[in-house]
Amino acid sequence: KAPRPDPLGQELAERKAWRKHQAFKVLVLGLSAGLRRGEIDRLQWSEVDLQKQTPMISIIPTDCFEPKAKSSGEIPIDEEMAKLLRQWKKESADRFVVGGVEPIVNTDRLHYRADRAHKEAISWLRTKGVTAPKALHALRKEYGSLVCKKAGIHVASKLLRHSDISLTSAVYADG
Repeated sequence: KAPRPDPLGQELAERKAWRKHQAFKVLVLGLSAGLRRGEIDRLQWSEVDLQKQTPMISIIPTDCFEPKAKSSGEIPIDEEMAKLLRQWKKESADRFVVGGVEPIVNTDRLHYRADRAHKEAISWLRTKGVTAPKALHALRKEYGSLVCKKAGIHVASKLLRHSDISLTSAVYADG
């Protein structure tokens, strides 16, 4: 007699796979675009322009997000990342790139709408030896360091959307 399918087990497996997929998006956006945790969390598809000759992610004020002081701007993305984003967009019925709950607006406390995805990504980073207190910010630091090495500190400062190059120099140009 063949075992009967376990719908609850199947549903749990599907939810776990979905969470891991959302965590992967967090990792890619942090490392490949240098986005901050809040920027990843509130990034909407309307801010991702995959039609331009050079695809871009725009960090701009929205109905549920206010960028860090003077850090609005565009981040060009390479074709490999654009390819991933096109696929994710096809699969998404949500307005946000990373799936989660609707954001809480007008709250005094810190709230990440895709907190489970962030925690899953942080957990994975910890298993890979990332010990920084802000593990997701370590991805931004790596992105900034790589851009500094390849294109110079001025380009890195612009892409990281720093208001002052001295921050880029002090934190991202090490090594």
